[in-house]
Amino acid sequence: MNKFTQHIPNFVETETRNVFHFTDLNQLCIKLGKAPDNLVYSDGSILEINQDETWWWCLGRTESRVKGLREWKGPRYLVTRIQSMHGWGLKDYQPEKIGEPFEIRKSVIGWYSSYEDGVIGTLEDGTDFIGHMIT
Repeated sequence: MNKFTQHIPNFVETETRNVFHFTDLNQLCIKLGKAPDNLVYSDGSILEINQDETWWWCLGRTESRVKGLREWKGPRYLVTRIQSMHGWGLKDYQPEKIGEPFEIRKSVIGWYSSYEDGVIGTLEDGTDFIGHMIT
């Protein structure tokens, strides 16, 4: 037996979260009203994704990993080092690519914000970056 707890973003006010127990992936899909191909597991959360995996929405968390649900790492981004989030220093800005395209993961990112097909943030080492999604 596993337990699902609905994710409610901090900016949304609601009285109660949807919480239910389920036994397997099939039962979870039925209770959520979602197709199994559109559900993935990421960092303890159940996400709904679109077909090309460029869009996702956190549905909630489970007490334990759901057997048969694949791990999702997220879209890949090509990122460039920038001088600063504050002012950007565009007058003498010299872009520098940061490694190969990578996935935005909690293990390497201090914080980030995404927009359409782009991302901006700070790596754990303090490096500011801007990037775009690679499809």
